[in-house]
Amino acid sequence: MHRSVTGSLTAVVLLCAATFAFADGDPQRGEELYLAHGCYACHGYDGIGRRPLANDASPYMADETVFITYIRLGGDSNPSLPSNAMPSYSSDVINDNDGSDLFAYVKTLVDDPPELQDIRVFTQILERARQAGDAPSEDDRD
Repeated sequence: MHRSVTGSLTAVVLLCAATFAFADGDPQRGEELYLAHGCYACHGYDGIGRRPLANDASPYMADETVFITYIRLGGDSNPSLPSNAMPSYSSDVINDNDGSDLFAYVKTLVDDPPELQDIRVFTQILERARQAGDAPSEDDRD
């Protein structure tokens, strides 16, 4: 049932998206809106939270029109599991210019995690575990 609702919503979003045109947004203002509307609560401060957006992880990041259409319809996408539902933002709450700015900001988010060996605290913990005999040595991992 969930997949059919999501699939139907995706089709509606794509059809509706063809009827709108938006200008390029301001990513700096979009960041302010992202924080003000609490988008980080699900999407993280870097776009890689519980609902990833960075690196175009969401199909709703396909283009600005799809994104803005989705934020208008999101609250109805998964009514059976409200904890997974994106809130709907009417044009009174996030107007089209705000949506354009939000889209521009989210497009700047990149999921580029460091290599494990570059995380100092991780390597310190691993080294201490090795010294205590609680972790495999470099030779044992191969």
